[in-house]
Amino acid sequence: MNYPPHTGGLELVAQKQAESAREAGHDVTVVTFAHDKKLLGTTNENGVVVKRVFGLHFFETYFGIPFSLGGLGMLRTLHTQVQEADVVHIHDVLYMTSWCAYLFARIYHRPIILTQHVALVDHPSRIVTLVQKAVYRVFGKRIFQSSEAIIVYNSIVKKYLTVGMGVPLHKILEVRNGIDIHRYTRVSAEKKNELREKLGLPLHRALVLFVGRFVPKKGCKELYEARDASFECVFVGPGTLPSP
Repeated sequence: MNYPPHTGGLELVAQKQAESAREAGHDVTVVTFAHDKKLLGTTNENGVVVKRVFGLHFFETYFGIPFSLGGLGMLRTLHTQVQEADVVHIHDVLYMTSWCAYLFARIYHRPIILTQHVALVDHPSRIVTLVQKAVYRVFGKRIFQSSEAIIVYNSIVKKYLTVGMGVPLHKILEVRNGIDIHRYTRVSAEKKNELREKLGLPLHRALVLFVGRFVPKKGCKELYEARDASFECVFVGPGTLPSP
């Protein structure tokens, strides 16, 4: 699993869940990968203890797939934290940290709560698609079976779990991602123009905003190819866009 400052939607959801649990009075520890060696180690972030372990990020660097490979440091940290925990909360079954946390939770009889963020993700590479299917069959099915409850954020994931993976409906809790209304709110026309000027954007032209990693599954290529003289496309995120 990844966690801020690494960029991604899962990261922000995990962070908000961790901070909300802390605000509710629970002690929360997050085990994640460090994508910068300077971040290795333990920090306290808004009351949440975050332990960042070493990982190899080969797949993300060269293929845009956010999958990291952990080693003994990851295993030691997860082993200790699962032993100390009352509940193990796993974010998605597609990550190495999730597989190891599940195994240790089973060994030490800790209840598992799973947040499953995605279903089977469409990818232009047939190999990546086959690997996803294998992971769902090998680790996914076992984690789904062992979880006390599974949180999903849309009907696509819910349908995949119930129809595609045979997860009982009573295990699934479908909720919606919340919005921080203090950070994301309407602004006046004057403020909007001020922000556009600051960012070097046209004042009197429709803007279409894309926020996310520039990878195929996000649809950035389709939006880029749909650009038109009648509006301006604004892309925000890491990666490389196609050349004009």
